[in-house]
Amino acid sequence: MKDFHDAQGEILLRKILKVLLLAGGLAVLLELSFHLVVAPQLRLQKIYVSGDDRGMSTPQLLALLGIPARSYYFSVSDKALKARLETIPWVLKATVTKDFPDALKVNIVARDPLALALDESSGRTVLLSVDSHGVIFDVSPQDQRRNLPIISGIRFQTLQPGAVFPSALHSLFTSLAALRKDSPGLYSQISEIRVRKTEGGSFETLIYPVEGDVRIVLPERWTQALLKQAFVLLDVIHKQGWTAKTKEIDLRTSPVVVRSRES
Repeated sequence: MKDFHDAQGEILLRKILKVLLLAGGLAVLLELSFHLVVAPQLRLQKIYVSGDDRGMSTPQLLALLGIPARSYYFSVSDKALKARLETIPWVLKATVTKDFPDALKVNIVARDPLALALDESSGRTVLLSVDSHGVIFDVSPQDQRRNLPIISGIRFQTLQPGAVFPSALHSLFTSLAALRKDSPGLYSQISEIRVRKTEGGSFETLIYPVEGDVRIVLPERWTQALLKQAFVLLDVIHKQGWTAKTKEIDLRTSPVVVRSRES
């Protein structure tokens, strides 16, 4: 009796193994069919972009990503696309994810322009954006409509997107970024910032206000309090009717020096 039950159990086990083998074989066959037949035909149909795409059209976006118009889902590498986007000067960081079976999701964080960079070394005026880290990138249509101060006085052999201002100017960008954050009204009163080298190898900052032509001379490192003091003096000069006679307010020394145009 025991031998009979053992035989029956062995037959059942063999049947189960056959079913499992068949199921496994079928699963492998289906997976191979998917990868060999179905997967190559899955086209990338949708691209969802969030963040700042600078108002680009679909063809422009595809060109930016380096994706042909007829791309296939499994031929696109999200890691490679992320790396490609982050080599573009105006892109601060990017996130790219694939959404099976036919979509791509892209999030772009653009650099925030702090000022405009002006260079005339090539014989023509070149205007580009610069962020709080001194990274230069091309001006977007939105940047052109913003009242951003112009930074001048720095000469580049080739001023182009991707270039970075000298590290010696880091304090200038730090101060300017803090000013925009803490005193946006005062920041908006600055038309141009001209950087001028000194004989000692450091630099000084010339501030040209939006209104009037009396400039402000600041030391290499300056504070918001110092700049506020300069604008208070400017207001006094304007109210007293001395604007035409005044050349600059020099805050590099204490006490402050106000120079006339005749001096």
